Amino acid sequence: MKRLLLSLLLCNALFAQNGLETLLEKVQKDKLLQSKENQERVEHFISLKSDQQKLLKKAKKELATLKKRSKKLNNSIDKNEKRLTALESKLEHRVGNLGELFGVVKQSSGDLESNIANTLSYRHFQKEMPLLTKLSHAKQLPKIDELKHFWYILLAEIVQSGKIITYEDSIINAQGHEQKRLITQIGAFGSSVDGAFLAFDSDSQKLVAFATQPDKTLTEIAKNFEKSTSGYQTMLIDPTRGLLLGLEGEKPTIEERIEQGGLIGYVILSLGALGLFIALLRLIYLFIVDIKVKNQRKNLATIKINNPLGRVLFIYQNYHEKEGETLEMKLDEAILKELPVLERGDGFLKLLASVAPLLGLLGTVTGMILTFQAITLFGTGDAKLMAGGISQALMTTVLGLVVAIPLIFLHNIIHTKALSIIHLLEEQSAGMLAQFYAKRDA
Repeated sequence: MKRLLLSLLLCNALFAQNGLETLLEKVQKDKLLQSKENQERVEHFISLKSDQQKLLKKAKKELATLKKRSKKLNNSIDKNEKRLTALESKLEHRVGNLGELFGVVKQSSGDLESNIANTLSYRHFQKEMPLLTKLSHAKQLPKIDELKHFWYILLAEIVQSGKIITYEDSIINAQGHEQKRLITQIGAFGSSVDGAFLAFDSDSQKLVAFATQPDKTLTEIAKNFEKSTSGYQTMLIDPTRGLLLGLEGEKPTIEERIEQGGLIGYVILSLGALGLFIALLRLIYLFIVDIKVKNQRKNLATIKINNPLGRVLFIYQNYHEKEGETLEMKLDEAILKELPVLERGDGFLKLLASVAPLLGLLGTVTGMILTFQAITLFGTGDAKLMAGGISQALMTTVLGLVVAIPLIFLHNIIHTKALSIIHLLEEQSAGMLAQFYAKRDA
């Protein structure tokens, strides 16, 4: 066993000695190789250093050349600035008041360009627009010919704004369709076709019919003006070039206002119609009765029972031989029988006149409730959301007053007429009693 261990140790020693020798040889080879590479680098750096010197000399030479050129250019700039200053002063001296003229022409041409582009005059001055654009954006004084032509455009635009012309051209109707129509144009302020007013659309450069036309009385004026061939005629002119006519067309009609009142508004109108119908019937009846009573009063000898006075006279004729108290009671009874017929519908008419404003107040409260609900849900940012409730609140109040006021007047007229007939009956009854007592005393 000991021999085996000694053999192993001896082998390890031999292998270790061979490995160290190999490592030493490798280190020596690497050292020689590195020394050679370093030498090559030094030689390369020395060669580059000479090249850098050449480049540095070249750069210094170029720098000197550029400095000379820069100095020369600076001198040239100074000379040019002095010359430019002299030329500007000379130009200013020669221009004189033309500078102010340039500013006026530039501003006036810009205003005229905008004015023509957004009015009915565009069709007649379409060819002149490039010159106006050029003058409004010019950076130098315009030529004499351009100034003369600009003056001509100004004058022509003034003349055109005072002309009334008729021509055929394409328009866009209320349904959005393009069609050729005969247009009547009043200067730069308005135009119409068969009574329908038109507005100028600057985007499409077309005449467009209003979606909703103004009131019929206004469109009739335009229609009559289009038909006229001579003399003076009435016509509407919108100085805002369509804005006022557009607002006029957007005004709600009577039907739309009634719709704003909602269900309560229709109830008020129904009660008002019923009240007017009853009042009309009562007025007709009372006027007929009044005529018959007056005819009977003129001819007391011939008694007709188709009127209240005739029926009272008939009672007197039948009971004038009775006792005075009996006759008086019969006459009072006859008059009392006539009262319900003469006063029929009076109370109901008064009730309708009283209920109409109360219903209007109910609609006002309902509309304000709807308004506050809209405010709660959507806030106060959009007024259109509150417009429905406010419209109902206002329109029901208006409808209630519109119904109540005529009914009050009609009730007063009917009541007064009925009272006059009743007073006539009482007067005649008192006269007949007086006549009866006078005969009895005689």
